[in-house]
Amino acid sequence: MNHIMAQKNLKLTQKLIIPIIIIFCINARPSRNIKKITTPSGDIIRITLAITAQAQKKGLSGIKKSDFQKNEGLLFFNKNDDYRSFWMPNTLFNMDIFFLNKNFKVTHITRNLPAHPGYNSIPPIAKTKKIFCRHILEMRSDSPIAEKIKKGMILRIK
Repeated sequence: MNHIMAQKNLKLTQKLIIPIIIIFCINARPSRNIKKITTPSGDIIRITLAITAQAQKKGLSGIKKSDFQKNEGLLFFNKNDDYRSFWMPNTLFNMDIFFLNKNFKVTHITRNLPAHPGYNSIPPIAKTKKIFCRHILEMRSDSPIAEKIKKGMILRIK
């Protein structure tokens, strides 16, 4: 009799615990941190936030041009101002790099930084100057939205 009760309790426990574990796993999946930036002219840039050191180190390395649309950007979100420089190993398309202050004001722009498939240093991997900023926004150089962004503009993040 105890054996039958134990089996019923096990089945009941499985019916209760397994859905809880599934719900926990679904909610524990890392989000892509997708937000939007609006320019003063009303253009909307769909951005992915690079917050962790791992995400910032990877950046857009290995991302195909066809997988990164002209209205998309990668925002390197930082807690502090610092001198920052970007280099482009294993990038597959040219980029515009926008350096932003804590209020998302564009303080410096590096246009059309050349792609560099792979990690070999021949030819030399393109690199920006060191710029004092808080955040950095990367976009495709052939983006009509990126072309409209000018130094001094304030971008709004949503």
